[in-house]
Amino acid sequence: MLIEPAAAVPVGGLPADPSAVRACLAAVEPGRAFTLGALCRAAGVEARAAAFASLDHGSLQPAQPGDGAAAASCRAFNRRVLAMARYHDRAPYLANPATAGGYRLDRPERLFLLAARCGLDTPSGWAGYAARHLLTPSRELPGLTDRAGRFADRRAMLHRLGIG
Repeated sequence: MLIEPAAAVPVGGLPADPSAVRACLAAVEPGRAFTLGALCRAAGVEARAAAFASLDHGSLQPAQPGDGAAAASCRAFNRRVLAMARYHDRAPYLANPATAGGYRLDRPERLFLLAARCGLDTPSGWAGYAARHLLTPSRELPGLTDRAGRFADRRAMLHRLGIG
């Protein structure tokens, strides 16, 4: 399972054409499980280099079958971590039920996710919510709103991973 956009995976220094590796990774939707065999058949031998680059960078993680109990436990843990983000930055990892690992989000991103869970459905709403908890001066709100807008794309991937 690719846990980051393909563009974030470094491909320099591989024994393969970097553009072919990028094309191969682009065929994989972040947060969707796939088999390396299927990827290799679809894209040829370059897929192996893409997989190794992704594994080395930490962008590719082995996925586990869905388990209701594990997912429920992860949801409970993530609720607590997100709630703590309102007050401090000491718990940056959310539980990832798809990979049985952790997924790091910085405090503003955790607050954006919490705002969305609280029913705010726009990046400007997420930014306003985060700004109140971060004690952000109003002059910095446009930058936080831009950041929340960029987070909107990442949020879709987090949802597919079972985090968001």
